[in-house]
Amino acid sequence: GTCVSACPTNYYTDDSAVCRACSDQCAGGCSGPNPWQCSACRSFLSGTTCVAQCNASTQYADASRTCQPCDAQCLGGCTGSLPTQCAACKTWNTLGTCTSTCNTDANQAVAATKACTPCGSECLTTAGSGGCPNSTLSCTVCLRARLNGACVSACPASHFSDLTRTSTALGGICTACSSQCAPLQGCTGPGPNQCTACATFLNSLTASCVSTCPNLTYVAPQTTIC
Repeated sequence: GTCVSACPTNYYTDDSAVCRACSDQCAGGCSGPNPWQCSACRSFLSGTTCVAQCNASTQYADASRTCQPCDAQCLGGCTGSLPTQCAACKTWNTLGTCTSTCNTDANQAVAATKACTPCGSECLTTAGSGGCPNSTLSCTVCLRARLNGACVSACPASHFSDLTRTSTALGGICTACSSQCAPLQGCTGPGPNQCTACATFLNSLTASCVSTCPNLTYVAPQTTIC
């Protein structure tokens, strides 16, 4: 060996005053042979140790080249600290955000894809409502009305809302008006006596809509009333 007044850069002096090489992960000197004894890191700092690369499955490198942990809900790495910056989700993916739970009263949970997708706006999503297990548009209970199995904001004009059937729709089941009712004029129930207007004639004796006036009646002039 050669006697020197000071050890060169990236060497340290051991207890015998011998210059020893720093870890290859050090830059600018060290106090010992290990990568956690560097004055500065050549590549990245993970905790207190200099490393060649951050752990790609659990960490990302910030602007100062320090390895930072991914969000706890990330799987397979990340590009930042937020649950929206995961490479994949450990448990659930709720519209691009990794979450630990999926509220099935308000979302459709698909375990195979880890997708947690909000139910449609016409679904009832309060606690215990059942959400939308089969499709985001296929609600267990409709917030308003139900027409042919689908949740709708209101029944069409050719239907009335049957409020005796509210177990699957808070606003009732849309039920067709009588064929004797005038199209798109509405009704208050299924009978021909519950039409808002008649398609053909109104039997004044029964207050019901009919297709033809009954025997022994006539159509009043310039009206559709029997």
